[in-house]
Amino acid sequence: MTDSGLLTNFTDTVQVKFKFLEKKFGFTLVGIDRQARTACVSYQSENVLLQITYNLVDWEIGVTFRHKDEEPLFDKFDLLYAAECQSVDFGVAFSPEMICTWLDKLTVILKTKGHGYLVGDKKAYRNLRKLANRRRNLQKQKLALDSLRDEFDRAWQDKNYHRVVDLLAPYSDLLTHTEKAKLDYAKRHA
Repeated sequence: MTDSGLLTNFTDTVQVKFKFLEKKFGFTLVGIDRQARTACVSYQSENVLLQITYNLVDWEIGVTFRHKDEEPLFDKFDLLYAAECQSVDFGVAFSPEMICTWLDKLTVILKTKGHGYLVGDKKAYRNLRKLANRRRNLQKQKLALDSLRDEFDRAWQDKNYHRVVDLLAPYSDLLTHTEKAKLDYAKRHA
């Protein structure tokens, strides 16, 4: 299928799969934008703006949404984190079948876990902002820990237990079982 065909398939499929937004939540389809390598389908209700996007560069489908009175724009990762669905594997959408599969998963999550966001419940959005900030901070901590792992390995091999404690203690909640055991050992022998 051509790029243009995939983008058209995406926008057509979104309109079918997301019809529930119009029927159940009072959204209106406000725009379909197809560029050379991207497509975007935009919906709006009285209180919520929502966009579903497709990018052919990385075959990724995205969703962004926000309450009309709120500044932060939330994405699919915020939604998955709030819905406790982080383990959902969306993969890449390189074919019409994959687009359909991805959109099916997204609609199920929105229907089952996204009611408060879709109706524009301000309390739900305040809670989502807190969860999104927590998710971003957790992601920053994980990246920081990943950047320290080589240094930790060197300190461990050099039996520099004070350094091991200094490096790992701030991230004790994120450590693997083995790293926790090494941290405990280092604390006893520092």
